[in-house]
Amino acid sequence: MPTIGQIFKEARLKKNVTPSQAAGATRMKVQHIEALERDDFKSMAAPTYAKGFIRLYAEYLALDPVPLLKQYADQVNAAPPSRKPAVMAPPPAPSKEGEPSKSGVSLPSFRIPWSQLSAFYARWKKAFWVAGAAVLVLLLLSLSLCGRAKTPSEEPAVAGKLAPLKSHEPSIVEEPPEPYIEKPNMPVSKP
Repeated sequence: MPTIGQIFKEARLKKNVTPSQAAGATRMKVQHIEALERDDFKSMAAPTYAKGFIRLYAEYLALDPVPLLKQYADQVNAAPPSRKPAVMAPPPAPSKEGEPSKSGVSLPSFRIPWSQLSAFYARWKKAFWVAGAAVLVLLLLSLSLCGRAKTPSEEPAVAGKLAPLKSHEPSIVEEPPEPYIEKPNMPVSKP
């Protein structure tokens, strides 16, 4: 009995179409067409995609997709499972933290071993010092720049000789300007 890939390849060759032409007509990738013709269904993202591609490609090649889909289902179900069953780890030995308390409630233990805690502390200790030093430098720099406000003695001598400018501060609410009304120059004649 021919495989799905052999059936697809024979039908495509009878139709005198290249894989790239078939991919363009079906809007599938050329790699998917070639994978279908090699019976490489594991290269598809999921079995659902493989079924959809089989149906689409079969309809393009004027084949009945139902027997091909049945053959695919038989092939997938007959294949041994690709994943190994997970090995269960033995349950941990009971500890004092896991034993029920006087109230009868067992609380989980969230203890971190000292070796891990000290490694975490050592790893982040340097980063905290560097970050703190950077913040301190930025703070001192900003204070030194802000503290350089000009004092009256530092102003140029010319400023004292000129008359102070009167500044017109706009009020929050100003009066609107006078409306512009155009007056007619010529008398209007009535018809």
